[in-house]
Amino acid sequence: MDKINQRIIDFYLGSENLKKKFLPMFYDSSHKEQIILSLGLNPSLTRKFEKELAARGLELEPFEKASPAEQKIKIAETINYQKELKYGDDSIQYFKLLKRFFKEVDLDFEKNVFHYDLYQNRETNSKEVLKELKKDKDLTQELVSQLKEVIALVNPKLILVFNASVSNLLKKSDVFFKSTEVRLHPEMGCYHYNTKTPVILANQLSGGATSVVYRDILVWITKKILKY
Repeated sequence: MDKINQRIIDFYLGSENLKKKFLPMFYDSSHKEQIILSLGLNPSLTRKFEKELAARGLELEPFEKASPAEQKIKIAETINYQKELKYGDDSIQYFKLLKRFFKEVDLDFEKNVFHYDLYQNRETNSKEVLKELKKDKDLTQELVSQLKEVIALVNPKLILVFNASVSNLLKKSDVFFKSTEVRLHPEMGCYHYNTKTPVILANQLSGGATSVVYRDILVWITKKILKY
């Protein structure tokens, strides 16, 4: 993922409008066992996370002044912290629900899923992120372009979008789906990216966005597609 991480640096640090207090998300290399690409909107930034990021020295200003070797270390530290939030004993609720969901489809979240966020800056208020995406079409197109590059690298068997706004954005995007792909497959009940990769557009599992009934259907259709 070095290429993707460099693209994130060039894009987010290359724009004064996109620069924030803390480093954006970076990503570890994918591996063959990761057959699922799960997709969210952006990483959260609670007060607790702010304190932890500051304590670990993962702020933007010193990163920009660091040497390439020092930046590489900071990228690794950022990735390791995100792993704690995803897979650790004290992982956040969003990822706990993902773990539980993938366990129900007979997959291990840590081993079999590559999780990616469409927007890499840390922001807890998703409305602010969506506002930014709506007013800047070039930003949205770049994020979709980055996503397409990640899909090419991960080469997943299935893409699962766990955010209603991202689902809606991708469905309407003229640079993600081809016009012939924005129709549900009559047998699989999903969309297809690049004519071959199944895509399930869903809501996030937390906060009551996904009902118990819909969640059961989501588990069922995921299992069905993986066996197809």
